[in-house]
Amino acid sequence: MKLNTTLAVSALALVAAAPAFAGGLSAPVIEPVVTPVVVAPVIMSNNWTGAYVGGQLGYANFNVDLDNDDDDDDDDDDQDGYNVGVYGGYLYDLGSVVVGGELGYTRVTLDSDDDDVDDTDLDVLAISGRVGYDAGAFLPYAKLGYFNASNANDDDDDDDNDATGLLYGIGVDYALTDSFLIGAEYVRHDIDEIGDTDLDDADIDASVDTFSVRATYQF
Repeated sequence: MKLNTTLAVSALALVAAAPAFAGGLSAPVIEPVVTPVVVAPVIMSNNWTGAYVGGQLGYANFNVDLDNDDDDDDDDDDQDGYNVGVYGGYLYDLGSVVVGGELGYTRVTLDSDDDDVDDTDLDVLAISGRVGYDAGAFLPYAKLGYFNASNANDDDDDDDNDATGLLYGIGVDYALTDSFLIGAEYVRHDIDEIGDTDLDDADIDASVDTFSVRATYQF
């Protein structure tokens, strides 16, 4: 009887301990590994393709060096003034690069240092090509072209005194909206000839610089 009682007590102990063993043998809980999501930066771009028209206003400077080999500046002429103009053109967006062409008319008014001499007004017609970089809402660009400048104060219609040459410059446009742009531009007009006179042969340097703010509407 004593042996049976011992066996019965042991069996009851094993039954009571079974849940504890079962809990101890349960599979461990594994936390899932969270992989961070990397979002690539979004580079904003703007479609600059289209025709445009606009106007400009700014500062102008006319400089003449009558003798490149002479350090004496007595023969130099430097006049300041302002410019106002209109322009139109077309741009084509190739992706990162934007190319186009532009036609422009600018009235350059130069103040004379002599009170007895009237101000000089130049009518400048220009054609140029543009190459820029699509930087989102900004379009920095360079331009190169050809110009013809005539003296608007000259009563004669003779164009023998017209100044011609190459122009080059840099600028930047900013898109306020899809259609309206504002910008700034610097252009140098190097005068190669006045009428039939080649300024290089005459040992003369002459140029007109313009610094302008621009407002543009793009179609």
